[in-house]
Amino acid sequence: MTTVKRNLTTAVAAASLLLGSNLSAAPAIDLNEGLVAHYTFDGHLEDSSANSHDGTANGKLAYVKGASGQALQLNGTDGYVKLDKFTEDFSAGITISVWASFDQGSGSWARIVDLGNGAGSDNILLARDGYSSTLCFEVYSPSSTRNTYTQKVEVRSGIKYGELNHILVRAKPDGGSYKTEFYINGIKQQTVDGYGNASDGTNLPRAITRSNATIAKSNWSSDGLFKGVQDELRIYNRYLSDQEVQAVRDVSAPVTKYHFDPINGTTPKGRAYIKGFTVSLQGADDLSGIRSLQYRINSGAWTEYTKPFEIYAANALKLEYYSTDRAGNTETSMNVMDFAQGTFTGAGSY
Repeated sequence: MTTVKRNLTTAVAAASLLLGSNLSAAPAIDLNEGLVAHYTFDGHLEDSSANSHDGTANGKLAYVKGASGQALQLNGTDGYVKLDKFTEDFSAGITISVWASFDQGSGSWARIVDLGNGAGSDNILLARDGYSSTLCFEVYSPSSTRNTYTQKVEVRSGIKYGELNHILVRAKPDGGSYKTEFYINGIKQQTVDGYGNASDGTNLPRAITRSNATIAKSNWSSDGLFKGVQDELRIYNRYLSDQEVQAVRDVSAPVTKYHFDPINGTTPKGRAYIKGFTVSLQGADDLSGIRSLQYRINSGAWTEYTKPFEIYAANALKLEYYSTDRAGNTETSMNVMDFAQGTFTGAGSY
């Protein structure tokens, strides 16, 4: 017991040398709310949302290092992903978020994503405009005057070939019209319509099942395929807030720091000693904020941290803890205090 006490104190002293900045958490947000589909491309084409819009590989696909974990590499020749049909209603708003790198070998009108029922049939698409470096978002809807029509919003020179950038487009009803905005790497872009006039409006998609949904391939047979890399593709049936626009591009893991307050005791001979500590934990994340913080003692069950807790030298041999942020990133290195060995690995104290 005496040895454990001494090692506990030694571990605390050593860990206290690893001080770091005390970052504040971002405002509370929920990036799972309204999430229709989420493709991490971490070696698979599964939809990690609750909606099972899983993808099926067509042609040659590969996985490479991405913004977070792995990313999907598409060859621009025969590779694309066929998605399960989308039945969700986007009429109240939509957001598409993706990390993408266009290769100059991408075909004309190369798609990041195209949800529709064929060419010009209720399509929602994010694509390259022709062979240009213009990035465009288009929505096709029925019209009483002709079969279909489209309204588009473009970002001129929005494509930086060979660069992996975060691209986000969002649209919502706004005062009787529709407001559409583009962001690249978290910065709002100046947008124009299909004629080059300043515009931030598209029509919103109507509520209908879209059975022909694809990544990297168009619903128009004459269009080319996407060549390059895509990662962390998310589709929402709502307009993300300004805070969420920044948070959704978070691909960095959070860090967790500790603070110890001693619990004092007195021996039968009246000598004061430290018999344990009250432990406070604090996660820090620079974009999305902390969603949860977990800890466990002596390799037991993981417990969600909600308030400070006590550990005592008589029975605490090891303490482990980590954070997960609201974008789903989990701390890359576990924080481990091994009191029996007198060792500590982690982000330090605050």
